[in-house]
Amino acid sequence: MCLALTACAGRVIPRVQAAHAREFRCDRRYVRVDPLDRGRYRARGCGLEGEWRCADGECVLEDARAYGMGAP
Repeated sequence: MCLALTACAGRVIPRVQAAHAREFRCDRRYVRVDPLDRGRYRARGCGLEGEWRCADGECVLEDARAYGMGAP
């Protein structure tokens, strides 16, 4: 269990980045991840935005939508 939230986020963010890239067939270097709250993260990349929940070393996509200039 992580005691410092920023330390936990630092380890989870690359995991979320990789999961988003894999899910949406996107190069992970184009994926930006921001922590939300309590194990939730928002990832944006390749015209898609996803909300991810991470626990026990696993990240699961909870919601996804298009975003950006070309989004409907």
